[in-house]
Amino acid sequence: MVRLSWQRMFIAVASMNLFAVLYIWKTLDSRCSCGTSAVNVNHIEMKRRFENKIEKKIPSFFMWKTKSQFIHHNLSTVVESDVTFVLYEFEFFEHNLEETVKHLSEIYPLVPILIVSDLVPYPPLLFLKTMLNSNVQLISLDPGANKSSTMTSLYYFIKTKYVVFVPDASRMTSTVLSELLQFFLFLPNGHLAAARIRGQKSICLSLDVDLKRWTLTYRQNVGTKICDSLQGKHLLIWRTHQLLDLNQPLVQPFPEALFIQTTSRNLKVHISPEHLLSEGRLLFKDAHLREKQRMLDSHKRMNLYKKFGIKKVILPGNQVHWYGCEKQTSRCFGTVHNDMPEYLFLGRWTPPCCLENLRKTARHVFQILEKCEVKYWLEGGSLLGAFRSGDIIPWDYDVDIGVYADDILKCEWLKNAQKQSIVDTSGFVWEKAREGDFLRVQFSQTNHLHVDIFPFYSRNGIMTKNTWFKNHPQDREFPEHFLHPLEKLQFVGIMASVPNNIKGFLELKFGKGAVDNPQYPVPSVLKVL
Repeated sequence: MVRLSWQRMFIAVASMNLFAVLYIWKTLDSRCSCGTSAVNVNHIEMKRRFENKIEKKIPSFFMWKTKSQFIHHNLSTVVESDVTFVLYEFEFFEHNLEETVKHLSEIYPLVPILIVSDLVPYPPLLFLKTMLNSNVQLISLDPGANKSSTMTSLYYFIKTKYVVFVPDASRMTSTVLSELLQFFLFLPNGHLAAARIRGQKSICLSLDVDLKRWTLTYRQNVGTKICDSLQGKHLLIWRTHQLLDLNQPLVQPFPEALFIQTTSRNLKVHISPEHLLSEGRLLFKDAHLREKQRMLDSHKRMNLYKKFGIKKVILPGNQVHWYGCEKQTSRCFGTVHNDMPEYLFLGRWTPPCCLENLRKTARHVFQILEKCEVKYWLEGGSLLGAFRSGDIIPWDYDVDIGVYADDILKCEWLKNAQKQSIVDTSGFVWEKAREGDFLRVQFSQTNHLHVDIFPFYSRNGIMTKNTWFKNHPQDREFPEHFLHPLEKLQFVGIMASVPNNIKGFLELKFGKGAVDNPQYPVPSVLKVL
């Protein structure tokens, strides 16, 4: 009878302990945002608050040797029930997956492990056939014609509340993950936690994601552990539902692509100041393998930026990398209809590579015209952009200038372009425009970004021309006195010729208030936000 009473008491105590664990976890998870002040609380203070919160929930009759044993036991239980390990970023030709998977299985034998790959790995991962742990799965995200959505969607494979991205060839102690979860629970809602690899470079970066301008700008964050992006290998912890809510939850290079998406949602990644992983085996020791990995990373990055619509990346130190059009490629947009380029309807402005190539074309034309002593001046939207900011309007797609018609004979390029298309020694194409009586200089034979050159002549003191565009309200005659004298104004990086009394000239062309109120070419169709 006594033995039966002790058994009942033991079962009751165990049940209450389990209830306490679940209650604590539910309570902490529901309060994970912890206010914005939690961002500035150091990890030691976080740990103290966490331990105090748990201690209040411990039944007085429940006997543990130490409070830390209770906390570690409870969080270890959570790890085994609410976490999935994911190994994603690895190379087929050089990896440490077998040892990494075995290591994780030994520490947490009940935690699901997903090896995720864009393609079916080759050479095949034969060690998976010998793994006794049925929790290990290989998933190929390749959308084959014979696959159902359940075979390629993470939604069907990650059933736990939290996901832990583990770098290949990394190792951890049995306490690191539970302690890192403790750190993670006190972060603002939606933020990520990261742990560094001992002995490896870890760089905290701020990131500006400007999709309207197709641009990423990275800057190094010194003296902080709260980042937009990370450089180097890190373990990451995040909530599964937030990962699956992303448009592209797993796209390479990872986690670079992940951080672009989280930054777009104003979510930060917090580096734990205390928890470190160790390196299992050094990969890519051979120079040939390192170069192969570098080339693959470059290819992945180009595909990523194409997928996300990124044309310009500014790295720390203002190092600029271009991923858009070049002289040997077509421009980034197609034929423009009704003066409204297609990118405006995508909520974007002119791709920065196109703007840069327009600047190059304009500078080239100005230098040749000045060398030939041809009088030119900025016209239309180009003059408007110069007056506002000293540059091309951010959504414009060409540069317009006027010249005196009589000066055309002074420049061989202009004179010969009236007869046939000519490619100059720098690869720019001079030709007569098909739309009317004016000339055009294109960036190249392939890339048709261009400068339009309109010949004007004076008639009774009024500047006029032979070709007019009815859908351009600003395309109108003007008094010649605006050209006597011509002035200089900063434009595309040089001093370009402009009419005098610029504001008066622009108001004559565009109307009162146009200078201070930017509008798209057809504001009735789409307005500037």
